[in-house]
Amino acid sequence: MKKEEAKKKSKISELSIEEKREVLIQKLAESQPKIEKLSSDIKKYQDKYNMNYAEFAFSKPKKGEQTDDFIDWGFLENAKDELEETVKKIKRFLKKNPKAE
Repeated sequence: MKKEEAKKKSKISELSIEEKREVLIQKLAESQPKIEKLSSDIKKYQDKYNMNYAEFAFSKPKKGEQTDDFIDWGFLENAKDELEETVKKIKRFLKKNPKAE
């Protein structure tokens, strides 16, 4: 796994700033629908339990369906948080590296 990551980083480092911008703009465009889907899935749990994830986690979910929901909901929250953080990093990069004219 580490060899693959190193190869990927090596390939990315070989790209010009403009090529990196193009790749990141594409990733940014792909991220928005994913964030919307994650938000929609999270909302289903919020509606089901009439609370947010932090409140649900603090309430100590019961075994069974609630435990499964706790795991699934937590995964969705983490995935959304990570994707939103990635989007922020992409936007910072794009702002620091405006398109050359």
